[in-house]
Amino acid sequence: MKKFLLWIIAMLAGWVFFVFAQTPALSRLFGLLDTAIENDRAVADAVLQVLDTYESKADAAKKSLISQIRSHINKKLISLTAVPQVAEKPPVPAGYKVLSDAQIDEALSVIHMQWDASAPIVVMEFLDFQCPYCARQHNDKVLDELRNVEFPGKVRTAAVMFPLTGQRHELATQAAESAECAYIQWGNSVFYAHKAWLYANGLKPTMSIIRTVASNNGLDPVRMQACIDEGIASAPVQAQKNLWRRLGVSGTPWSVILDTRNGAYKTLRGAVPIEIFMDVTTQLLRSE
Repeated sequence: MKKFLLWIIAMLAGWVFFVFAQTPALSRLFGLLDTAIENDRAVADAVLQVLDTYESKADAAKKSLISQIRSHINKKLISLTAVPQVAEKPPVPAGYKVLSDAQIDEALSVIHMQWDASAPIVVMEFLDFQCPYCARQHNDKVLDELRNVEFPGKVRTAAVMFPLTGQRHELATQAAESAECAYIQWGNSVFYAHKAWLYANGLKPTMSIIRTVASNNGLDPVRMQACIDEGIASAPVQAQKNLWRRLGVSGTPWSVILDTRNGAYKTLRGAVPIEIFMDVTTQLLRSE
């Protein structure tokens, strides 16, 4: 029954996407999605994956429609994972800083989450595409193991663009914008694929390499460069980078482990072993 429900919702999303862009149809879809997500949050992941698939083939009008559906789903998930009343919040471990409900919503609204939308712990990875230690952490698949193996269903991760400036980082901003352009034009799954492709091609992400990476992996290099040249991704990248003020990030790699139930968080500087991520995550989950 559960699989059947997921299939129905996913197909309905595709039906509205390809056939009905009118407000009444969207309103009906939003109502059905809300009900389904409240009963099983896996519906959100299923529909978001369908939207990612459709987005790579969509024209501008359909991309706008996808954006509306994705935004509605994310807002619904935020409302369902909102920090509970004070009496119900798990205790904050000693030595942890705390974000307010509004600050949690602000952070989650500008980053791109990977997988389990209902997981209470969010690990934000602040990265730079000319940072060798960021590349090491990526290649070691530390966060993938944390999310998929050690704490399945409890942890979601997010790559946060934090391009540095100055010597040895002169290409970092355009590389970050290319990743954000991949998200804007082709969806969340391509965003993460593009991140992996850039790290696989060394730490010199020139525009030529960015175009080659895009072309070799089935993306349109002309659209990619136009997105960067027109500054379409500048504001989203800056919004992610601005989180450093709130969270105390001052370099890369820098990880923030946040408990969305009570706002407790801890920052980890550098490419640290998975055991440290596990220790912090365990402390946050201990009150369950």
